[in-house]
Amino acid sequence: MHPEWRVIAVVDIAAGKRLLPLICDAEPDIFRCSWQSIDDRSWDRWEVMVNFAAGEGAGTNASRALLRTLQRLAELHAVPLRIVDGREWLDSGAAAADDPRTSGSVFRRRRAG
Repeated sequence: MHPEWRVIAVVDIAAGKRLLPLICDAEPDIFRCSWQSIDDRSWDRWEVMVNFAAGEGAGTNASRALLRTLQRLAELHAVPLRIVDGREWLDSGAAAADDPRTSGSVFRRRRAG
């Protein structure tokens, strides 16, 4: 199966925080991120990508799970971050509970597996 990487979001995280690379390194077949240059030195900008090779449903669920996890971390002030682009994944419905590979929190799924 050939990878089908799609950009799903642009996220700003406080400079020096390595949250997105850590998440992407934990699931390299599903997630990727690419650092983007911006003028504000207090923030690092990341382009977030998801692999849709397993199908539209799996890619959509992975996108929602990742963005919801990031949104929750921002709400809890666990990591200073802001979702610059990609909020449509948060508003587009619930992730499918029947696919344990792509539903729920990235962190919860990783610890359980």
